Amino acid sequence: MPADLAELQDDSLRRTIEVDVTIAMAALEVLGVVVLDREADTAGLTDLGQAGRDYDLANFDPTATNSAAASV
Repeated sequence: MPADLAELQDDSLRRTIEVDVTIAMAALEVLGVVVLDREADTAGLTDLGQAGRDYDLANFDPTATNSAAASV
């Protein structure tokens, strides 16, 4: 974080980043790229998330992604 931010600004920025990461990880989970373990606060790649794999975007449902991200 930039050193010249006030404590309130720093806290706000950290919370914003945390929310953004949470939404992104929920979307990746819906897409089948990661498996989340919320209790352990960890994520692991699925076979789909491994490098070099082809993605089946023809069956992608953006509504499922949006609803999953909104529920986080």
